[in-house]
Amino acid sequence: MKQLLKNISPFNNRTEMPTALFIIKKILAFWVCCIAGLFITEGVVILLHFALGKNMLVILSVLL
Repeated sequence: MKQLLKNISPFNNRTEMPTALFIIKKILAFWVCCIAGLFITEGVVILLHFALGKNMLVILSVLL
């Protein structure tokens, strides 16, 4: 199991593997990048709102 996880890790540079494992590795790399990008951009948006003086939590509490 440990060897399988090591083989499909998107952070290694191995390409000499069966096609199915290579495809799984590429799909995992895509999802890791996608999720990391979402967290990074969400953090940037929140920081920009606070830097510009917009507190979205206060606005949401007024609307509710």
